[in-house]
Amino acid sequence: MGGALWVTRAANFHVMVLVLIGAWVITTLSVTALYLVFAPHFKRRRQNDSGDDSTESETKL
Repeated sequence: MGGALWVTRAANFHVMVLVLIGAWVITTLSVTALYLVFAPHFKRRRQNDSGDDSTESETKL
């Protein structure tokens, strides 16, 4: 009976570890996907801002 309890505890521990690893992988993939989706938007926005600034300075000159 004691051996079965030890096996159950070990199985529960491994299940917990697998769940934590799965949660970490899902979180990493989600963050990566969000970065890939939104990074071009922010880059485009920065280029537009810098472009607008350069045109404003040129028009002022």
